[in-house]
Amino acid sequence: RLGSTTIEVKTAGTRQQWSDQLSTPRFSIVPQSFTWDATTNSSARLEPPRRTASLYVFCLHSCNELTNSAVTDENNWEFWVVPTALLDERFPKQKTLGLAGLRQFGFACRLDAALSQIREFAATRNSAADR
Repeated sequence: RLGSTTIEVKTAGTRQQWSDQLSTPRFSIVPQSFTWDATTNSSARLEPPRRTASLYVFCLHSCNELTNSAVTDENNWEFWVVPTALLDERFPKQKTLGLAGLRQFGFACRLDAALSQIREFAATRNSAADR
């Protein structure tokens, strides 16, 4: 959460520790039937099911090395910052999203650019809520 902006972070990788093969990254974007509120520590049923975050951040570890240091190196990660409204518009009932779907939202960016996009989205959203 950043201010009133709720953020859902999804991660995937092109390599998995248990396989010698490259994997096909997929991200779960299934609309949720339940939501949990951290401030009240309570859950509630959602009818109809929906995506509850206002922003999704998709993180792809695209390094082919199978080392722990590769995972912690931010240069081995690509990011897409996608407002949920766009996700709902293009993929309203879809349960997973692959790289082809992500690329419909534009090019991947590095961590610093992703953080800037998140801050900009939150600032715009928070100032609109103040009006």
